[in-house]
Amino acid sequence: MNRAGERSSTSGGSGSPPRQAFKWALLIPVLLLGAALAYAAWHLARGDGPKATVGQSAPELTLADLDGQTFHLSNYRGRVIVLNFFTSWCPPCQQEAPELARFARSASPGTVLVMVDRGEAEGPVRRFIQKYGIDAHVVMDPDNRASQAFGVTGQPETFIIDRQGIIRQHVIGPTTAKGLEQMTAPWE
Repeated sequence: MNRAGERSSTSGGSGSPPRQAFKWALLIPVLLLGAALAYAAWHLARGDGPKATVGQSAPELTLADLDGQTFHLSNYRGRVIVLNFFTSWCPPCQQEAPELARFARSASPGTVLVMVDRGEAEGPVRRFIQKYGIDAHVVMDPDNRASQAFGVTGQPETFIIDRQGIIRQHVIGPTTAKGLEQMTAPWE
């Protein structure tokens, strides 16, 4: 109501644009920008960012090993790295384990086997390593961030990384000691 006691009209009339339209014109771009940022953040949190690929530098890994010590993949620069992602309950990983043990025993001094467990508790991992007698540096990836950084979608998956830290091979599924020897030989 106005001072005269009459109801005032809220129609736009002539002159400036209605206040509601102006608010929406500002709000819509802000909402769209917010949605785009939320979508990008969601993908990064899921690990949908860039993945490690053959011919590119391996991502840095900083994980805890079975003794609670901090492991840095970059500490092995200058050596050929066989980086194996596994779980103890996985049948193909169990099939591959004796081959990894055989390879670790016969590998040249310039080659190292690093095994990354994908999200398990320490107990089953220790039992797995002991059962198959694998002499490797075993590290834990409890939240699968390392797996995501390398684009690992299953297990086992193995990466061959040369002395300069470049990924040279990516094997999906179980491999053999002989296969690993052949894959690492050009980079030793």
